[in-house]
Amino acid sequence: MGTLVKARCNDCQASYNYVFGVPNDLRPFRVFLMLFIRSQKNLFVWDNFVSVMNSELELDINFQLKSDQEKNEILNQNFKSVQAFFSDEEKKALTTNILMKAELNSYPVFKVNDDPKYRQIFNVPLLRFDFIDGSSYQRKYGKHVYYVQVSEDQRYLTCPRCNRLSAGYLSETEV
Repeated sequence: MGTLVKARCNDCQASYNYVFGVPNDLRPFRVFLMLFIRSQKNLFVWDNFVSVMNSELELDINFQLKSDQEKNEILNQNFKSVQAFFSDEEKKALTTNILMKAELNSYPVFKVNDDPKYRQIFNVPLLRFDFIDGSSYQRKYGKHVYYVQVSEDQRYLTCPRCNRLSAGYLSETEV
């Protein structure tokens, strides 16, 4: 489950949205990784993807009630989404190693090399793979990407414009 935190900076009065956890838009990729671990098949290959997804969805009444054309469209769209989500480096790591554990969460960041008055929050996926041989992979972002900090009492977050813990917590909702 993901959490959308709304906060406003006490200094510059700018408001921002920060997403933590696993929002709904990341859930399909988390399911994909779970199926990758369970099946140990290369799910970046269409036939493997369809086979594993069909067996996973055989008890899903909503999926089963759809026409074959609708099912195929759903599978095709999900396959395209997965292909676009993972980088070539991540696909290679997943297909050349035995995946034992995967973590996927959203976390807010901002680019510190941008003009402070134009900085904005980007809620990016944090991705980590642990393989059977003890090696791991972690998605990395550029050297100018700053990860938002949260105060110990969780009442303040980093304001991207001021680059300090000055964005006061306003509200949160599940996303």
